Amino acid sequence: MKIIIDSSKRDNIVITLKDVDSILEKVDCYNPTEGVSKILSLRGLKVADIEKFELEGTQGCSFTGLKIGASVVNALNFANGKIKKDTDIVIPNYGMDPKITISKNSHLPEPPLQ
Repeated sequence: MKIIIDSSKRDNIVITLKDVDSILEKVDCYNPTEGVSKILSLRGLKVADIEKFELEGTQGCSFTGLKIGASVVNALNFANGKIKKDTDIVIPNYGMDPKITISKNSHLPEPPLQ
């Protein structure tokens, strides 16, 4: 069994429990750890019963949502001993460069002109 976390929409995270190709349980939530806990309790499972945690929805929606989902997936896989090497770590694919700017209300000094 595996649990798939789709956190591409930060305010509506979907947690899915799958066995091979069939969906056993699906939960919508705001907090991925609460969603995973709910699915596990509905099925009487423990984290150790899950073969793998995966991240879905890895393109373009919410940078924050994808980072949170990847963090939870990596933490649970690490707790289960599934992260053995660097390539086992889930890195979200944002699908674009981040649009990060300094807020107009920021109290940071202006950078010096060159």
